[in-house]
Amino acid sequence: MSNSPEEPRDRPIVDPATGAVIRTVPDSTPGEVDAAVRRARAAFLDGPWPALTRTQRGRLLLRAADVIEEAAESLYRLETLNNGRPVTETRAQLSRVPEWFRYNAGLLAAQRDAVLPSDGPYLTYQRRAPLGVCGVITPFNHPLLILARSLSAALATGNTVVVKPSELTPLSTLELAGLLHKAGLPEDVVTVVTGGREVGERLTGHPDIAKITLTGGTEAGRAAAVATAARFARVTAELGGKTPIVVFDDVDPEVAAEGAAFAAFVAAGQSCVAGSR
Repeated sequence: MSNSPEEPRDRPIVDPATGAVIRTVPDSTPGEVDAAVRRARAAFLDGPWPALTRTQRGRLLLRAADVIEEAAESLYRLETLNNGRPVTETRAQLSRVPEWFRYNAGLLAAQRDAVLPSDGPYLTYQRRAPLGVCGVITPFNHPLLILARSLSAALATGNTVVVKPSELTPLSTLELAGLLHKAGLPEDVVTVVTGGREVGERLTGHPDIAKITLTGGTEAGRAAAVATAARFARVTAELGGKTPIVVFDDVDPEVAAEGAAFAAFVAAGQSCVAGSR
C-alpha cells in the first residue's frame, strides 16, 4: 500500500436515458483495493468460510438463488435505470442469474474426486481445491448476468471474491452483494470495489489475487494477462468478438434476416456475442 495519503472520492452514477445522477458511489483508491483484498484473504484463511463443508456451501448457494429471485423485479429496474437497456431485455437476461447459483450448487453436490488410470503400482487422483482470493471484473452491458456466472462458480469451490464492476454500472452489483449477505454469506467472502481503470489495474496486479476473470475490451484483457503472468496467476478473459451468423438453406430468408438484425443490434450492439459478420 502506498504511504502517501489517499483522499476518498465519490463517482456520480448516471442514468444514460436522462443524464441525471442516480446516486454516487466511492471511487476506490489503490489503498482501498488493498484493504478489500486483505479482508478477502483473511476470510479465506481464518473466517468461517473455509470450515464450511461442500454440502453447506451448496445449501448457501441455493438460498442465495431464492433471495435473488425474490428481489428480481427491483434488480431488473435498477439495472435498466443504470445501463439504459430496455427492461424487457433486462428481465429476460436477469431471470438466468438465480439459475447460475443453482447450477453450481448442483455441480457441487455431484462433484466427486477422480482416480485416474496410470501405469505401474500407482494411483493418480484428482481433487478440486479453492485457489484463494479471486478478482472478477465485469462490463457495463451485462453487469449481473456475467458476474453471476463467475461468482457462483468461485463461491461453490470455496474461494473468496473481490468484484470490480464497470465504473458506469455498479449499482446492481452492490445490490447483489447485499442480497448474498442476506442469504447468509459470511462477511468479506464477497467484497465490491467501485471505480475505474486505476481500481482494475490494482486488482489485477495485486500479489494476493490468485485468479482474475475479466469481461471487457481487448486492451483491458491484454493488460490483465500481462499483470497476472508476472506472478503466474491465472486469468480468464472474455473479450469483444465478431460473432459470425450462419444461415442454412432450409431457413426462411425473412426469419433469418430478423434473427440477424436482432443478433447484431440487441443491446444497441453492445454485446460480446453480437452477431456482426
